[in-house]
Amino acid sequence: PIPVTGITVNPDTLALEVGETTSLTVNIQPANADNTNVTWSSADDNIVTVNANGQLTAVAAGQAVITVTTVDGDFTDTTLITVTDANGGNDTSPVGNIALRKSAIQSSNSPNGGEAKLAVDGNTNGNFSSNSVSLTDEEENAWLRIDLGAVYTLTEIRIFNRTDCCSQDLDDAGIYVSNVNSTNINNFTEVARLTGDIEQRFESLEVTGRYILIRQNGIKSLAIAEIQAFGELSNDEVVLFEDCDFAGRSLGLFPGDYPHITRSDFPNNILSSLKIPEGLTVELYDNFNFKGRKITLVADTPCLEGIDDDFFSSVRIYSGTEQQPSAFEEDIEVIVYPNPAADRFSMFLGELDGALKMSIFNSIGQLVMIKDFGLNYDNEESVDLSTLQNGIYRVVLSTENDTIVKSLLINR
Repeated sequence: PIPVTGITVNPDTLALEVGETTSLTVNIQPANADNTNVTWSSADDNIVTVNANGQLTAVAAGQAVITVTTVDGDFTDTTLITVTDANGGNDTSPVGNIALRKSAIQSSNSPNGGEAKLAVDGNTNGNFSSNSVSLTDEEENAWLRIDLGAVYTLTEIRIFNRTDCCSQDLDDAGIYVSNVNSTNINNFTEVARLTGDIEQRFESLEVTGRYILIRQNGIKSLAIAEIQAFGELSNDEVVLFEDCDFAGRSLGLFPGDYPHITRSDFPNNILSSLKIPEGLTVELYDNFNFKGRKITLVADTPCLEGIDDDFFSSVRIYSGTEQQPSAFEEDIEVIVYPNPAADRFSMFLGELDGALKMSIFNSIGQLVMIKDFGLNYDNEESVDLSTLQNGIYRVVLSTENDTIVKSLLINR
């Protein structure tokens, strides 16, 4: 049989009015693949629905991502749909508000009303009697979370407070963003702190995420008239493949921390190649919660040779300027010599402690050598370079908790 190797959907963005219907077109690669069946899904059926044939129906104003997935190989592509309402109504949300009518949940519901969905209904009226203010019960660290339906690079978040009373309750609440489907604060990045002001705008954020969490600080209720968010669909998607040369089943991940990658997330945790956009760094760990052996990648890697198939239980993805590898303590001296080297170099490891792994990357970030010393290494170790070509390389030495990076020039 001829397998599917990819899929594209056209157009990649589309504007509709409420009540309008249309269809999307897909192209499967190769065109002569045996199984060309696909499935369709909408990130928010409250805004736009899609049937089994790819026909869209615009339901309400807002934005939603439509995803098409091949049955053979699970390849995906997306289209961003923007729906406008010509009749207006009570919607006071500006154009481009990606939080509008997205899925919202909160830690509890007040007995007086105030469902979570009212914080994204498009109405900024802060009077609770207007039935457009979300409200939790009085509790410790009350929260409300929005699922944007896709990963966005967020540039601005606006928060509208309750106005008829209690606006000071929002003081010192936090705004958090994450790519992880969670309500645990440890999985989120704090981007701002709120005050008791009626309208608050946080601009120039440049933070990537799918979930926005508003969380109280202390024992009190959480009331929000409206949450608005602005940004663009993120192109910073790292794609992991189960086979070499970017083939087989795949999983797309955006910048963020993924402490638990399970077999349901990625088949059998087998990882063989990665597509990494320029400027991103990927850290792979063989245990949950970023424990155990670690490998760092900074460019497309067509084949992870020499790595166990199960080397994939947690992942950290970040911008190259966002997070740098932590170094060993300054009193631990690590020396790589000779440098430049020819067919062999040595490492003076000083007082390093714990299981040690060495990874060598070429100038474009491809992994070219890996060696697990475990606990079986001396203060000085020698490494054979005869299989590597002339050029500049990066030697990464890592234990469970720390990493140190050395540059190495091979010149024969």
